[in-house]
Amino acid sequence: MHSQESAVIASLSAAFVDFLCHLLDDQGYGTQEWSDQVTEKTRSNRFSKISRAARIERILLSEQGQHAIRRVASWNEALTTGNLDKLTEFHDKFRFICVVGIPRTGGSYLTSELYQALGYNPEAVPAVVAHDGFPDARPFKIGPGNTWIEILSALAQYLTTVEMYFDTRNARPKSGRVVVPKKLTKAVYAGALFRSVFGADAHYFLTVRNPVSACLSTIDKSGGMPAGEKFEARSNIERWAERDVSWLIKDASECRIMDYFHVYVKYWELYHYRMALCGILQPGNFTVVPYEKYSMIQVADQWRNAFGSESAAGDFYIGKPGIEKRSDWSEMSNAAIHRVASVWESVGLNFPVEALLKGY
Repeated sequence: MHSQESAVIASLSAAFVDFLCHLLDDQGYGTQEWSDQVTEKTRSNRFSKISRAARIERILLSEQGQHAIRRVASWNEALTTGNLDKLTEFHDKFRFICVVGIPRTGGSYLTSELYQALGYNPEAVPAVVAHDGFPDARPFKIGPGNTWIEILSALAQYLTTVEMYFDTRNARPKSGRVVVPKKLTKAVYAGALFRSVFGADAHYFLTVRNPVSACLSTIDKSGGMPAGEKFEARSNIERWAERDVSWLIKDASECRIMDYFHVYVKYWELYHYRMALCGILQPGNFTVVPYEKYSMIQVADQWRNAFGSESAAGDFYIGKPGIEKRSDWSEMSNAAIHRVASVWESVGLNFPVEALLKGY
């Protein structure tokens, strides 16, 4: 085995190893929960209890597994050296439609609807292919690892996953290419990179929601409001919020003595600044989708018409406006909405202020 491939094996994520072993065993991926808007969990999926060493051995004993390792190594080299010819070949085969938004803003619903419009059963599509946990991207940091190297490694594994998953499904091309739906929450941390890797004609649907309602939904999915309404990092979303806000203070531990909504709304605000400024958007390659029942179902219906699906769009669950439950948060929320709108306007983008002020 070449030293390059040995390095690739050492860097393989648990998500990719899990995907590959399921693919090699040809037993499906189980019932996937990511597509359920109401019951979707915020915590990470639990991977197989079989040891990593045993699973790697399983991969290396398979010709298909060895091929996957070689493909990851090849993509690693292409991404680190900027081999655009290799990316051009990939873009000729696949077209990406991505859903980008802070968690709890309707992204899972839209991604699920897009898969259904294309003829897939979302409950059978592995989260590593469709959902936002993989590939991981985050603000740049050195120590003990190098964030950019880790992001490129994860991208190499993800591109290999796309090739292997859609090839084994014999996916039917639409207008000459295979459409790949992807929920891409973390795109805002490396927007220009994702834009380059996913191609010039990838389209991005940006989901946006009132910060009070998004916060209450996060609290609900993370185990309820912490004692004293002080912030705690229990779920993945809360950990992301703590990480992002910690860049503005001396230490992440300070978040845990702050009011929960104070931390969350700053996370919400920073995320939407990144969305506008990260480099992923260009004229004509994105659609803003406010968290409204009509807006969500309208997009789902458009996809069904575009891809020739005869089924009706699924219902979109929407509760009461969050500001009716926490009116004490409305002033801070509205101020954040207007600040984000001002930044978006400064770069020629329209933030749906009126829709968000409704509070859903």
